Amino acid sequence: MSDNVRTGLILSALLVFSRLVTAAPWWSYVIPAFGLGMYAAFRKWKTACLRVGFLTGFLVWVCADAWFQHSLHGGLFRLAGRAGGMAVFFASGIIGGLLSGLALYSGKSLLADKKSTLTI
Repeated sequence: MSDNVRTGLILSALLVFSRLVTAAPWWSYVIPAFGLGMYAAFRKWKTACLRVGFLTGFLVWVCADAWFQHSLHGGLFRLAGRAGGMAVFFASGIIGGLLSGLALYSGKSLLADKKSTLTI
């Protein structure tokens, strides 16, 4: 199994679990993504963190919004209108994807081997 697939599966499980905890604020899902990025750097996984994190975060947020739409019997579309509801799905997916991608990338960058080329 490639490192991208492995990271994506682990990240999706972490994001879904963190979204299920209702006592936590909405942004709390970035903390497990940051930790997974640090773990990926520690294990030296060759992962495209920003891309994997964005796609995983986008899918989790859009699926969570679809679940809330279904469980509220169309409540999200009633609040924003039919076209506005799809825009809400897309916008929340973009925001969730960017935040999870940046958190995963930041976690990996924190522990990545850096070769300093600056000489004085």
